[in-house]
Amino acid sequence: MSDVVIKVEHVSKKYCKALQKSMIYGMADIGRNLCGLKSNSERLRADEFWALKDISFEVKRGEAFALVGANGAGKTTLLKMLNGIFWPDEGKISITGRIGPLIAVGAGFHPLLSGRENIYINAAILGIGKKEIEKKFDEIVAFADIGDFLDTPVKNYSSGMYVRLGFAVAVHCEPDILLIDEILSVGDMAFQSKCMDKMHQFISGGKTIIYISHNLNSVTSMCQRAVLLSDSRVVEHGDARSVVDAYRKKVIEGARILSDGIRHGSGDVEIKKVEFLDRNGNAKKTFQRGEFLQIKISYQAHKEVFEPEFIIKFFSDKRVLITEPTTRHHAIKLDRVKGKGVMTYTIESLPFNAGRYPLAISILDLTGVMTYDAHEHLHELVVEKTLVNPIIPICGGLVYVPGKWELNQG
Repeated sequence: MSDVVIKVEHVSKKYCKALQKSMIYGMADIGRNLCGLKSNSERLRADEFWALKDISFEVKRGEAFALVGANGAGKTTLLKMLNGIFWPDEGKISITGRIGPLIAVGAGFHPLLSGRENIYINAAILGIGKKEIEKKFDEIVAFADIGDFLDTPVKNYSSGMYVRLGFAVAVHCEPDILLIDEILSVGDMAFQSKCMDKMHQFISGGKTIIYISHNLNSVTSMCQRAVLLSDSRVVEHGDARSVVDAYRKKVIEGARILSDGIRHGSGDVEIKKVEFLDRNGNAKKTFQRGEFLQIKISYQAHKEVFEPEFIIKFFSDKRVLITEPTTRHHAIKLDRVKGKGVMTYTIESLPFNAGRYPLAISILDLTGVMTYDAHEHLHELVVEKTLVNPIIPICGGLVYVPGKWELNQG
């Protein structure tokens, strides 16, 4: 028996932007099919667009497989086709086993019925009989942890309670394949942790998970393989960590965060050029975490000034100040500056994680009140991947803080 439980072969799906035209096209396609003719699935008509185009991949039994990409890339459309809600316009999807979908919060719930009643309804939608669900009823209620609200109409539930109940029913119905679309982000931290533990048990039991999440750390921690969707196509396919790295790089390259940079100051000392140099003195814009970095500030003092202060501020892409090294704080005293010169700031091992980091570079007078020249968010440092340790190429937060773990037992 083949280990492949999901096979997607050259699948494409198109939609129409205009509702009226969509209905006309649908009726025309149904009419052609009734007459034994092929529908116009291979070409786009007016106002149509490809939501997915020529998608192919396989998923094996006991594997956690992620669909990664920006909003609108086609992830949810693909998941709905795997669940049989939509049919592909081109290509073929083959699935072996029973599917448990968690595509939308509260999907299949009737708002006027109680949580208890909806457990039975949701289980019936998933193909589970009343007797079987009664055996697992107490486990479902305990996992959902909705307390005294079991016999309350679900229209009064919070989104988190919807998710807890829906997830509890789906996993306890023991499907062969579980489809999860970002909904775990609605639950609280304790419930998310419980869900992750349950999914790991699910995978270790030989079941399969198709997972969509913008939490890339959860993708790399749980999934073995992934595909990256962009512009309705697969642009990367392989192990989850490599695909996530490619997605991070794509996001970094596509970001634009220096649109509102300004420059101000008296001009007595002028910043002529700012360069980012590697260990060999080569100027570049993109570095890796752990790499040597030297920031070279070329300046010209149009008149003699005394004890100026050089400042570099590093910001996150959300404009949160990360660190602010200055010559004064580093006890670098400049008696007088006149004419051309170069000031450098060196970081032996760049601690920033992957991302784009705007910089503010300034030269102030000895009081710190007068600004000679300031480049506010006119330069940015791009960091991708890592040179620190290939075993931990991704970690949370803005910076990597080197440390050492030790375990002492007994």
